[in-house]
Amino acid sequence: FNRPDRIVIGADATPEGKRGLELIRQLYAPFTLNHDRTMVMDVRSAELTKYAANAMLATRISFMNELANLAEDLGADIELVRRGI
Repeated sequence: FNRPDRIVIGADATPEGKRGLELIRQLYAPFTLNHDRTMVMDVRSAELTKYAANAMLATRISFMNELANLAEDLGADIELVRRGI
């Protein structure tokens, strides 16, 4: 929360969208002092970006769980495997 990898903001070109974008930038300003990782895009692209990021994370977790099961069956050390990949 205090050090976000990225901040994805969906905003349109309307006056309300521009005002909302400015308010969000002000809100996140203390968290982006060292690195501004804010990405601004249209609302639909931002929504899809967030869904895709969550799906990719879930896939990575599931993949590592499956590798852990396989490592257990094979007698391999999953921590060594994890560091290797």
